[in-house]
Amino acid sequence: MKLFWHIAENMLNMPKIIDSIDCGDGYIDGKSPGKILTTWAINKTLDPLSATNLGEWVTSSIIQDLSGLPGEYFTDSAFYSALDRVFFKDTTADGYTDFIIHLILRTRACHQ
Repeated sequence: MKLFWHIAENMLNMPKIIDSIDCGDGYIDGKSPGKILTTWAINKTLDPLSATNLGEWVTSSIIQDLSGLPGEYFTDSAFYSALDRVFFKDTTADGYTDFIIHLILRTRACHQ
């Protein structure tokens, strides 16, 4: 788990990239969409069957220490709110705004 967090945070800059797209700031202390979604991605990779119990998985692992967030921050509501920030219905446009492509492009740019 330490290796996955290290890769996500230090090599891919996932939490910072997600936060900069979602919030306009890549350096958010404490609870942020980037940390929550990065934790969820690691959860899906290491234990795909526990995805519906993210809060339980977090409190039973060291991910809360690695992310710097207490286990009680990882609620279904926080997870869905973080997802909504990445993909949401844009009422000013005819359709949905999907920031996932921006996340992929920025991650690639970090490695070139």
